[in-house]
Amino acid sequence: MVFRGFKLGCTVAVLLVLIAQPILAADEPFLVVHKKIENVKRVKDAEDITVSIGIYNAGGGSAYDVTLDDETWPEAKFSFKKGNGTGSWEKLVPQGSVSTSYVVTTSTPGMFEPPAAKVTFRDSSKPTPQTVLSSPPYPIDVLRPTEPGQEFAKIKELVFKYGPFVVIVTAIAGFIGLLLVPDKKGGKGSKRR
Repeated sequence: MVFRGFKLGCTVAVLLVLIAQPILAADEPFLVVHKKIENVKRVKDAEDITVSIGIYNAGGGSAYDVTLDDETWPEAKFSFKKGNGTGSWEKLVPQGSVSTSYVVTTSTPGMFEPPAAKVTFRDSSKPTPQTVLSSPPYPIDVLRPTEPGQEFAKIKELVFKYGPFVVIVTAIAGFIGLLLVPDKKGGKGSKRR
């Protein structure tokens, strides 16, 4: 599920860059903001959610006074454990990127759709600040109860998917090993008199 959300977010970011090629040729900044859930880790009766945000300037001009605001997590359900959802950078050059990450924690179970991050920046050719929203991360199921036997579901899936391949490769490697290892019976000093 994490991979599918990451893949979708990357696809959206690439499509935005490809669609915006005429804009990219100009001397204006074009920021692509990607927010993703890196890790969800259960800690006692809570879950720690690691969030990373990457900001990439795909335009031809520099972005100034870049400010990240991602503190829109509901305070009733989430609290910041490590870092915070804010950041600021004086200048983001063309083709440059910056990233940040933080950890939020929650003890409230249920589905949650994280909000998009907001980035504001100043373009030297425009008097008003510009605002960009990030790609929205996939919804997460916080503190999902685990059923007995569900812990090994991923391992079972991998065994069924790659098990036959591993057996075949092991058999071939064993056969090649038998062919390459010299026979100890035919070596020097093995003759009996």
